[in-house]
Amino acid sequence: MIFITNENGKIKDINNAGVKMLGYNRKEDVMNVMSAHDLYLKPEFRHKLSEILNQAGEVKDYETIFRKRDGTKIHVLISARKFHNESSGEIEYEGIIKDITQRKMMEDSLRRRNRELSLLNSIAVAMNHMMDLHYILDTTLKNLLKLIKLKDGAIFLIHRDSKTCKLASAVGSLARYMNRPFEIIFKDSLLMDALLKEELQLPPANSFPPFHVTINDPEDEKMLWLRCFLVAFKGKGIGFFAFDSAHFQTISSHDLHLMGSLGNFLGGAIENFRLMNALKAHQGELRTLTQRLFETQEEERRRIARELHDEAGQSLTAINLGLEGLERLIPDRNQALLEVIYDIRRLVTKASTELRQLSYRLHPTLLHDLGLEPALRSYLRQVSMRTNLEIDFQMVGFDKRPNKEIETAL
Repeated sequence: MIFITNENGKIKDINNAGVKMLGYNRKEDVMNVMSAHDLYLKPEFRHKLSEILNQAGEVKDYETIFRKRDGTKIHVLISARKFHNESSGEIEYEGIIKDITQRKMMEDSLRRRNRELSLLNSIAVAMNHMMDLHYILDTTLKNLLKLIKLKDGAIFLIHRDSKTCKLASAVGSLARYMNRPFEIIFKDSLLMDALLKEELQLPPANSFPPFHVTINDPEDEKMLWLRCFLVAFKGKGIGFFAFDSAHFQTISSHDLHLMGSLGNFLGGAIENFRLMNALKAHQGELRTLTQRLFETQEEERRRIARELHDEAGQSLTAINLGLEGLERLIPDRNQALLEVIYDIRRLVTKASTELRQLSYRLHPTLLHDLGLEPALRSYLRQVSMRTNLEIDFQMVGFDKRPNKEIETAL
């Protein structure tokens, strides 16, 4: 667009490209009807350009916003100079105007895309930083609100076991509901019933239509309506974003797609967190069961060792004493019978010794009474005596006696 105006804003000349750029059909319509001041979205944009031209005499690539005939905004770059028209005696401006609306739209789109990627990255970083669901939800909500330029928002999670939707994160005015009771009412009761059903299977989709819920708070006289966007994972509703309907009237297809993508991404994170919690709970239960099994086994070993020592051991001792008494009653001349009794006593003594060793191996009394170090020292001393091995035993790293469970395991 090529133009000439005087200092007061009267359009002196404009080419056909400029006429089309401004949305007019004829050059005369622009020159007779419009003033240069009417081209600008705000009058101060024109005043600022005039100040620069009057001070410097020229300007290059001055960026501003025009308004077309139908009210549409267009971004332009102006390069112009100030000169004195000798024929008219006026101070005039002449220059070139470029329509950069498409470029600005691409720049805005690129910046928005960068903010969206930054949002997704912040969620990923939060997930990698710690498996804390509240931290992930708070980080997601704060960054999302910054992206869509809102101050109030919340994230609700669906709990099918209790058939409720619970507030998990809130920012702005909705944060007041975090620590007080209230009721969530869906505008569409059929949707509420469907989302709370365990067997509900949603078809795969990049995004789902928004819906409305209201917060029924006994402390508030009026009901607060929220515009909501579903958070889903593998065909199941996990929760939803919620924004004050009074401040969120319209949404572009791009924002709807963003909500859907973010909802699917966050739904996966929430489900992973729940699975990790369930896994930790099962692992805890398994550890508890294993510990109980170990304690039961150890108690059974202790019982068997005690019975072997107290009952079977005493019985063998009684048998040995009985054989000794029987041996004294047999005359010396019955040497064959005495030898049989002697062999029996020797076998009983051996059985008694093995029984004591078995009882000790099942549950060493020293381990229970004095601890791990004396029990190991006594055991290794017996091994050394049986095998003629020189064993040097030193126990380090224990400033005090470990727990009985650790001693038994070691």
